[in-house]
Amino acid sequence: MRKIVEKKVNPIFGDYEVNPEYIPIITEDIYKRRLRALLQRVGLKYSHIVIYADREHFSNVEYLTGFDPRFEEALLIITACGGMTLVVGLEGLAYCEKINFPVKTELCASFGLPGQPRDKGKKLGQILHDAGINMFSNVGIVGWKRFTEEDFPNYVNMYAVPHFITASIRELADSIQDVTDLFVSNDYGLRHSLCATEIALAETASVKASKGVYNVIKNLSEGMSEIEASRFLLLDGEPLGAHPNVNFGMPNVGYGIASPTHQKKLALGENISIGCAYRRALCHRSIMYAENEGQLPEEYSGCMEYLFKPYFMSIVKWYEAVGIGAVCKDVYDAAMEPLGSYEKYGVTLNPGHFIHTDEWSNSPFYK
Repeated sequence: MRKIVEKKVNPIFGDYEVNPEYIPIITEDIYKRRLRALLQRVGLKYSHIVIYADREHFSNVEYLTGFDPRFEEALLIITACGGMTLVVGLEGLAYCEKINFPVKTELCASFGLPGQPRDKGKKLGQILHDAGINMFSNVGIVGWKRFTEEDFPNYVNMYAVPHFITASIRELADSIQDVTDLFVSNDYGLRHSLCATEIALAETASVKASKGVYNVIKNLSEGMSEIEASRFLLLDGEPLGAHPNVNFGMPNVGYGIASPTHQKKLALGENISIGCAYRRALCHRSIMYAENEGQLPEEYSGCMEYLFKPYFMSIVKWYEAVGIGAVCKDVYDAAMEPLGSYEKYGVTLNPGHFIHTDEWSNSPFYK
């Protein structure tokens, strides 16, 4: 049994250190529980569930296997009785051995990078056939997001999966339907219900990301470059959920999601954005590099009353409104109340979203 250890630390993580002894792992039993939950949700409606993954969109396959493709595509084929076949490219073949329970592995050289050998493994159609997909099969396919009528009028035939995969399935199966919501629905998505181990991993990632951002803030100095500041993020080698964002002044800050540069140097009175994301957590802060309002440029005159105070109150209202059982529209309305209008402040994204091993899995916080 794992111990719960209470440690008094600096409120801003000044002396927080991650002790590997107390970091839990996703065990074989947890993976099996996840698979059972998926099969119970599916019932007898589908003969197969086929789950797509690539370097950026790995989370649904990783959720069931612990495997995340680092360079190529991957496909996880699950039968109604729980049989699993993982289809990978050449560079994923050895990496499959990190899965700590039995899963059948198939090499599909077509998943490899351009110019790699194509003389080993099987063709994708043969792999699908060997997994039992045929003219009587009803296949549920899982992409990395689901389209709606807001995206395409005929969205029912649109999948966030490469065409060469869906076309190969269509050649064999009786029907194919998008079931991505099984994993990322705001209401019943499997990845949005965390066990204690996942919560502990998310908390660890959150503290590390927050500590990194704080460490950059306290080490800022005039004349340093964005890259020099980024060295204070305290990145420790664990997989990241997004590229680090450390930017000074406009236009770099205005890009919103830019990587740091060697050229841009910090000047007094500039705006700054700092973001750090490990899998399961992201911390991002926007600040001004000044000791007081008088050090800000003339165009920021009055911004304390116009921008900083109402925006801070919006954050406060969000934290006061969010909680287990809260209605997401109420959280949205509470966060908007101090601002009056999101458009007035240039806010274009939702005030909050779900996060998993991917940085944004879905969001229920919308008008």
